[in-house]
Amino acid sequence: MFLTEKQASERLNNPNNLANRLAEFRRSKKLVLDEPSATLAVSKAVHLPRMSIPERASLADKALSGEYTNLELAEEYAVSPATVSRIKSQAIEIERQDYLLEHGERPEARNERVKEEVKNRAIDKMMLSMGLITEEGLSKLNAVGLASVATNLSKVAKNIDPPQAQGPLINLVIYSPETRSEDSYKIIEIKQNPEK
Repeated sequence: MFLTEKQASERLNNPNNLANRLAEFRRSKKLVLDEPSATLAVSKAVHLPRMSIPERASLADKALSGEYTNLELAEEYAVSPATVSRIKSQAIEIERQDYLLEHGERPEARNERVKEEVKNRAIDKMMLSMGLITEEGLSKLNAVGLASVATNLSKVAKNIDPPQAQGPLINLVIYSPETRSEDSYKIIEIKQNPEK
């Protein structure tokens, strides 16, 4: 589409031009749509100033504390809730990297290591307690006591070994076709109308 200089100037200076409407929006903090009754009020959080590093650190500390919601922090610092969320996730990643530098391992690896230590201690204590179970002690128990000991030992044996991963169970059903006789079909009788 080709425009003359006059047409281009008219379009650029038209109050309905998007650029003019956005400029007006920035000045008034209100966006006026086509109808005078349709006005969109905008909070102070729309204009996003650049935040200094101390402000970002303060925002990150408050966001990580969990005492404030993203909306509350967005209003306080005059930023969008998405900005608060982004700064919070960046702070979490920085903390994770600091931990990695300080301890030489990822937090997930440390958690697995601690779980393994706890499991090994539990197995050691269990084996010690099983060593205290003697044949003489079992012979003194009644049937209910023996059943309880057997049940608990079977639970221990089941929990020690992790469940074996079985391959996918495939259930294959094969149907063989049947041949049908004429007797199995429904018979419909058709009478022929005599011609008039």
